[in-house]
Amino acid sequence: MVSAYAARAVALDWDEPALLALEQALDQRWSDELVELYGALPASRLATRESNLVRWRRVHDGSPALLLAQGRVALAQGRNEEAEVLLHEAIAAGAGASAWEALGASLLARGETTLAAQCLANALREQRGEDSIALVRPEPAVVVAPRATVEDQVMTPVPPVYDADRPRDDNGFPRIP
Repeated sequence: MVSAYAARAVALDWDEPALLALEQALDQRWSDELVELYGALPASRLATRESNLVRWRRVHDGSPALLLAQGRVALAQGRNEEAEVLLHEAIAAGAGASAWEALGASLLARGETTLAAQCLANALREQRGEDSIALVRPEPAVVVAPRATVEDQVMTPVPPVYDADRPRDDNGFPRIP
């Protein structure tokens, strides 16, 4: 019931009532579904949400949904390194495809497209019930110095080496034997 209310409130741009309803419900009775929704809500009251998540973590430390929510809030605050650590913990705890997607979005924002693609592929695997695979950081590319094309090369002629002993033609060039 709280989940449906919060989703509808967010759709109507009533973020504050949605957050309050979720916070009250989570304080009264813990639910992984509600805490995951709490972390996925639009970015508002991030500092308060973070402190609530830290407080709840003291009691529900093993909750993958709580780790995922903390990772999402950290991402919304721009703390990418901390968010990625939390998202890796959430994945290890069994948060599933949602955590892989959030980690992929974080890596994509940092420009690590190869790792982001691997995360999104793992999210698809999780949704299909398959095992995820370990992330493999790509090898750094070897930079090869560019070679000049024929047009770019300096084409000044190399002066000939004159032998004083060789006979010369009328223009001063050595004669070919």
